[in-house]
Amino acid sequence: MTQEQIDRTAAQSNAALVAECRSLTTRAARGRRRVPAPVRRFVKIRVRMNSLDERWSIGYLTDTILTRDAWLHRIDLCRAIGVDPVLTQAHDGRIIGDVASEWQRRHGQPCSLTLTGKAGSSIVDDDPDAPHLELDSF
Repeated sequence: MTQEQIDRTAAQSNAALVAECRSLTTRAARGRRRVPAPVRRFVKIRVRMNSLDERWSIGYLTDTILTRDAWLHRIDLCRAIGVDPVLTQAHDGRIIGDVASEWQRRHGQPCSLTLTGKAGSSIVDDDPDAPHLELDSF
């Protein structure tokens, strides 16, 4: 799908693509802000995560999942056009660290994790006998 979108917009100038992205992101952010607080907090959707059955609030979906989705598609786009993404600890490291922390909470097993690379981070388990994993974040 990403490749099809790239092919469809390949003839557009950089300025036109930037303008379109600004227009789309502005509307998307406005739409997120318009979701009323009680809906964000109390309306839940059921999500199956492997063997786990979770209930996500609309706020979690719009603030966390959609942010991760946009970030991941940026990486997809970079890969599709053959350029390296510009990664920073402050931006990408925060998102990757948040995903890793959620993974650690979700699987419920003691584990310490070190993610290396430009977007790396560490999660240390309180259990001194917890296994330690070291993986490249990018």
